[in-house]
Amino acid sequence: MAKKKGICKNVDGCSKARNREIQEMDESLFQCDECGEPLIPYDDPDPYEKYDTDDDSDNGSGANAILVIIVILIVIAIICFFAFERREYGEEGLDGIQNTEFVGETPAAVQTYNAGVLQYPYGTYVGEYNDGYPDGLGRMEYREQRRIERRERREMRDSLEYTAQPGQFIIGRWDRGRLRDGYLFSREGNLVQRYDWDVETGGQIPAYAGTVNMPYGVYTGGLIDGYPDGEGRMVYRIRQRIAERDSLRFADPDQYIIGRWRRGELMQGNLYDASGNRLYGFNWW
Repeated sequence: MAKKKGICKNVDGCSKARNREIQEMDESLFQCDECGEPLIPYDDPDPYEKYDTDDDSDNGSGANAILVIIVILIVIAIICFFAFERREYGEEGLDGIQNTEFVGETPAAVQTYNAGVLQYPYGTYVGEYNDGYPDGLGRMEYREQRRIERRERREMRDSLEYTAQPGQFIIGRWDRGRLRDGYLFSREGNLVQRYDWDVETGGQIPAYAGTVNMPYGVYTGGLIDGYPDGEGRMVYRIRQRIAERDSLRFADPDQYIIGRWRRGELMQGNLYDASGNRLYGFNWW
């Protein structure tokens, strides 16, 4: 009976296939004498090429190699992302900038202080505080009538009683619980009274204050020529950069800043969420 040469393609289960051993078998039983798999005729123009093409394990190896490369590239991208974040925001990442004051174009941690919500029987204060007293920039909203505790000046000779009514609020600066300077507004945001008892400045906050609607939010506070100037609060309606000089910091809708402005330019303050929690502070004064 005629003989025919061939090569086994069962490389996973046959040593003759792995060694590419040429077998000479009867044409009527043209199969591997070790594993019984059909042989590839050796007299093909290029039996090795056909042998490689029919070998599914080689195709699987190529797919696995591509998958490994993709995984490596994803890992490299993740490492680069977190390395950039640490470079921009410090080793602690974004969480590390909470309750931290920033100076300049890029945030730099220079000072940590307390700011947030203080509840009193007569009202709610949101702003900077120390030992449970309003201390720094803040906003006090009154629930009941309350005499305003002012910071005394020796030069004052007036005998007026300054009293806030329910629904009214003050935006200003405090010193250990006593108002240093600022404005008393009606619940609608109209100016009721201006206070400037600052011993150091001797009366330098703007004489006019009120509420101004802007494309991105509502500002209530001191004004000069229609620009925010002095102490005030900006409540945002849309996402907006907090300052032109800061390309990294944005305020989201319902967040607000209590701070100090100078002719429309934010100089100092803190960003709070809608619940009054301080997100971060800044100072370019």
